[in-house]
Amino acid sequence: MNNSLRFFLLAGIFLLAVAVGLASISQHFGAEAATVTALLLISIPMAINPPTHILGAAATAARNTEERPGDFVYLPLAAATTIYQGTLVARDASGNLVPASDTAALRVVGRAEETVDNSAGDAGDLSANVGLGTFKFDNSAGDAITAAMICKMAEVEDDQTVASDSTNHVSAGRIVAVDSDGVWVDTRHAFYGPKTVIAITSTDGTAAAASASVGDLAAEAEKIGDDVRALHTSLFG
Repeated sequence: MNNSLRFFLLAGIFLLAVAVGLASISQHFGAEAATVTALLLISIPMAINPPTHILGAAATAARNTEERPGDFVYLPLAAATTIYQGTLVARDASGNLVPASDTAALRVVGRAEETVDNSAGDAGDLSANVGLGTFKFDNSAGDAITAAMICKMAEVEDDQTVASDSTNHVSAGRIVAVDSDGVWVDTRHAFYGPKTVIAITSTDGTAAAASASVGDLAAEAEKIGDDVRALHTSLFG
């Protein structure tokens, strides 16, 4: 007898014994007693071998971790919105897909892999596949990206055009290459959050270096730290 057959045979015998035992308990002591007994039987294996994914304990052995390639995401569209295959798409403040544009609070995701028309639908009625990677988009005519900007951030002009500068500074991603017919942008490295300039000011109105006492210098350092934290929050949330 092979191991699989032996396992199922023993499992069947065990389940039959449990069923007979519970029926006997129910007959002599009532349904409530049978229910309590069944719950105790169920809890025994969990007590002996607790599931680590529920308890959050650190792994003590190899595990079969599921994997996604990471090349695509499937996201819901915003209400009354159409996206076109091959265009640059972003998420709005509610997390729904919209065509990328020079609009505050948008976060670029990648390239639309299909055309989806949700113009008559509510938010989330339809979803679309979005590719994550490096794609070539049109270069702005007014704020063109040059080869000197490679490895810097491109900004969104519209859903098929990137620029060196824009009104709301929505990042399209890192510039990888500049060709005569477009700009290669890695959308996986979009800088989430607009450019925000926060002036680092002194607590007493004077430059930190001009403050002679240790107490003044400590206050200046604390103020600068607060400003840096505010800048980080404004950029990354």
